[in-house]
Amino acid sequence: SQSLNLQMFNRDARQAEVLLSQQEHVLSKDETVVNLEQAENLIKRHEAFLTTMEANDDKINAVVQFAGRLCDEGHFAADKVNKKADNINERRNSNRDRALQQMERLKDQLQLHQFLQDCEELSEWVQEKKFTAQDETYRSAKTVHSKWTRHQAFEAEIASNKDRLVRVKQSGEELMKEKPELAELIQPKISDLEQQFDDLEHTTKDKGERLFDANREVLIHQTCDDIDSWMNDLEKQIESEDTGSDLASVNILMQKQQMIETQMAVKAKQVTELETQAEYLQRTVPEKMDDIKAKKKVVEERFEQLKAPLIERQRQLEKKKEAFQFRRDVEDEKLWIAEKVPLAESTDYGNSLFNVHTLKKKNQSLATEIDNHEPRINAVCNNGQKLIQEGHEDSPQFTDLIGDLMQRWQHLKEAVDHRRNLLDQSERAQQYFFDANEAESWMSEQELYMMVEDRGKDEISAQNLMKKTRIP
Repeated sequence: SQSLNLQMFNRDARQAEVLLSQQEHVLSKDETVVNLEQAENLIKRHEAFLTTMEANDDKINAVVQFAGRLCDEGHFAADKVNKKADNINERRNSNRDRALQQMERLKDQLQLHQFLQDCEELSEWVQEKKFTAQDETYRSAKTVHSKWTRHQAFEAEIASNKDRLVRVKQSGEELMKEKPELAELIQPKISDLEQQFDDLEHTTKDKGERLFDANREVLIHQTCDDIDSWMNDLEKQIESEDTGSDLASVNILMQKQQMIETQMAVKAKQVTELETQAEYLQRTVPEKMDDIKAKKKVVEERFEQLKAPLIERQRQLEKKKEAFQFRRDVEDEKLWIAEKVPLAESTDYGNSLFNVHTLKKKNQSLATEIDNHEPRINAVCNNGQKLIQEGHEDSPQFTDLIGDLMQRWQHLKEAVDHRRNLLDQSERAQQYFFDANEAESWMSEQELYMMVEDRGKDEISAQNLMKKTRIP
């Protein structure tokens, strides 16, 4: 028996050693990571390797445990078995430590190459924008004002992308803090990116000055004309009496209103910019400032006068939407009630006790559903009352809608209560029929005993027969 156990141990130990040798072979490969994609692929492959190692642990543990049992039983080759088991266990632990360390190195490489790729992408973006900034003109723009508008949009794009530089810098600083040995690689990348971004900002600023300093007077006139033309179109839209004929059309108009407000924000910035342009011209062409100031004042006053009508139109659209939404909500609730009424007014009260119990559960579920839905009904009615209190022109109609909805709602609740009472009555009746059937069955059974002619052969059997025929 001990010889057989030794053979079994040696067989299992050889299999474990093969597994460990395979693991050591994989761990001996130290691939150099050259890019982000390779780092991601190596991590996925190493995760799969760790999963396989964990699965093979059961086989190795079985060998170690088997060796321990043989030693405890005083096996004749206990020293040899124990030595081999210790060697297997040490190799397994060594492989596990190496695998975990390798995973940490791969994760470090992933972070590093993510940082390097972010640097490269941002650098490419900066170079592309710098090429645009070095172009002396916006060729597709026909007027000084349109060129100025393009230039402002370009400056805004650069400003909005500065967050990318901040994020890359933070990522690099965190890496250097965790891995100081990477500082020689990371710090120059950060410094180079910061320098590139500074150059881009200065190039853009210089371009603006070159393009527009000599044309400030033309620019302010064209900007005033552009804003003035835009305001003419806007006034026509504001004067329109179209506030929508249904919920869908009101929503479309509100979307247009939102677009107008977005445009207003853009134009407001341009109006503010007029002051900066005027200050520059005051120093360069003071003799022309009376005409410029007059034109600028007209634009600024018209722009301010547009704000109140826009707010009023927004209020009218919101009021119209609330009314259409209320009507839609009332119709939706009426449909919901109409779906439940046939269930509440059903004349099926059950033809058996089991059937009645099933119907009672369904009616209780309906009652619960109605209770849970009541806050929605109240919310719809409250919205209607709010419109009435605000003096909406359709207040009489809203009053009728609320009254009709509440009447339907009350009818549904009463129908459910009435059905509950009728089902209770049906339950009592079916319980009576059930009990009566039970009694009839019992009496039929007793009649069979009464019809037996056996009177008993002795006193004991007679007493037993008397017990059977006795009514409980």
